[in-house]
Amino acid sequence: MTETPRKAFVSSPHHATLGLAALASMVVWGPLGVVGGVVAYVLGWVYLPDMPFFTRWRENKVAAALEAQRQSELGEFAVQRDAMLSQLANSRTQRHSAFVKTCQQVAMGQDPRARKVEEMQWTYLRLLSIEQSLEVFLEGDRRDGVPLLLREATEEITAMEEELANLKAQNSPSLAAKERLLESRKSRLDVLRQRAERIQEAHSNYELASAELDRLDEQIKLIRADAVASRHTGNISDRIDATFENLAQTNRWISDMDRFRDQLGEIPEGGMGVRSPLAAQPSQSRSASGKQAQG
Repeated sequence: MTETPRKAFVSSPHHATLGLAALASMVVWGPLGVVGGVVAYVLGWVYLPDMPFFTRWRENKVAAALEAQRQSELGEFAVQRDAMLSQLANSRTQRHSAFVKTCQQVAMGQDPRARKVEEMQWTYLRLLSIEQSLEVFLEGDRRDGVPLLLREATEEITAMEEELANLKAQNSPSLAAKERLLESRKSRLDVLRQRAERIQEAHSNYELASAELDRLDEQIKLIRADAVASRHTGNISDRIDATFENLAQTNRWISDMDRFRDQLGEIPEGGMGVRSPLAAQPSQSRSASGKQAQG
């Protein structure tokens, strides 16, 4: 809800100054000052909130609040982005740096295309993080040998069912224990099947993430080539727009991956280039420790 001029005037320094001036006139000039102070205060309350200088003050105050909010969002995003970057393996970090460098050759600063290029960088970073997480997950399952465990468990249950049929025919006293064991083994088999399904899903997502990374690599290089070869900025913008449409589909796919939902978020404008507020802390702490050592 927008703050009204008079509501803003109540908490403004202008109101405080008006009140102090009215009070001072009452103290200094006596009864005549009381009348003058009250009249001045009432007139100020009526007219000052609508005067141009107060309107400008309100606009500047709102703009300052919005800028503070923007800086806060940029800082939070920078921390999130740098944390994601710090978790990448060296090969993926180098790949990300090369992609960012190419993006900077296409659009930087106040270029109207910069916003969309930044979106490409953010999607590229998330894809790298997802690809790495899936790779680690798949490597762990390869070490576990889930397909082999699944095959062995299936064969074991087939053998146990045959054994159980023989025990039933013999009316064996160990029949009840064997039935409970079979149920336990079937439950384990069901878990192994679910793991196998998750592995297959993860493998498909890994292939898709890798394919999207390759596509973005080639796409940004094509955009850079257009920027160098073409004199018509409209052609470059059209190419970026087309890439951005595909980017929306990629981001929807990332959003559908529940296990990576915590990595998602809106990128604030200028977010991919902002310095993290945490980045200055190590150097500051080193400086402080150096001063203590000198002391």
